Amino acid sequence: MYYLCAAINRIKTLIYLIIIKACNFSKFKFNGISVISISSIFKISGNGYISLGKNIGIRRWCEISASEYGKINISDRVFMNNGCMLVAHSKIDIGEGTRMGPYVMIFDHDYIYNDTDRFEKGEHTTAPIIIGKNCWIGAGAIILKGSKIGNNCTVGAGAVIKGTYADNSLVIQKGNIQIHNIGEKNCYEKNTTYFR
Repeated sequence: MYYLCAAINRIKTLIYLIIIKACNFSKFKFNGISVISISSIFKISGNGYISLGKNIGIRRWCEISASEYGKINISDRVFMNNGCMLVAHSKIDIGEGTRMGPYVMIFDHDYIYNDTDRFEKGEHTTAPIIIGKNCWIGAGAIILKGSKIGNNCTVGAGAVIKGTYADNSLVIQKGNIQIHNIGEKNCYEKNTTYFR
């Protein structure tokens, strides 16, 4: 019975991916059979592009969104637990065998919120995110634009990270809260340790 249910789930995934491919012909690519919950959403707009490798596992309520010129590449054997979100306006690249706990968020852009006019227009800045092979991203972690995570890294649950991390790094964030006036010019440059 287990094998029958597994086969049915893979057939449902294949049908789901074929429908996404039909709606986004040149903007969506998948290689081989994976197990992806049909409650998960793929959004492609503008010149966005999404590529999925083989043997991907994506659980319920995940959202993978590529807009404008955003490109998302999810390599072979990547697993995303419930509620993960990837949003690309530039590039997100996830290496083979990387696994994510529930509710991991990956954003390759920041909105320009210290200028009211630009914020209301939805303007943002972007920088690619690259996550290496065989990484573990803990539950609720948030990976921000410009991050480069090497191979075999572990990102602790709940960490908010931005920066470059060498292969085999353990990245954790301790509960240190800092408050700054966002209207103050260059408040981020003055407090760079908080944002790394």
